[in-house]
Amino acid sequence: MKSVLIGLLLVLASLSFPAEKKRKPKGAPDIELVELSCHRTATDVVIDGRVRNSGDRKIEGLRLLFDFLSIGGHVVTTREGGIDDAEFEPGSEAEFHSRIPDPVRAVRLYVNAQTGSQRDLRVGKPGPYVIE
Repeated sequence: MKSVLIGLLLVLASLSFPAEKKRKPKGAPDIELVELSCHRTATDVVIDGRVRNSGDRKIEGLRLLFDFLSIGGHVVTTREGGIDDAEFEPGSEAEFHSRIPDPVRAVRLYVNAQTGSQRDLRVGKPGPYVIE
């Protein structure tokens, strides 16, 4: 009887503590930057590139977020760009072109992405890219 009571208490105690959360494995990127070029003009930074939907789901309203980095790697500013297609099918590629007022102290560029509903996406080859 005593051993049954102890066993029951051990089972109840183990059930009262939540199980350790399993970490979500880092999966493949949702989108991948196929190519990107970034250069300065007299007043702007021009960003041209191509992106591929490397995930298995359609992406609606893809937004590209460009983090401009200083020499020390600190974010100077973040600007937004996107693609023209409202729906971005799996396996397809799209070009993007952005012209952004020159963030003077920025020397590199890092790319993040979100859906139109502001869900963060994993980006393959996000950078940093040198601003030429």
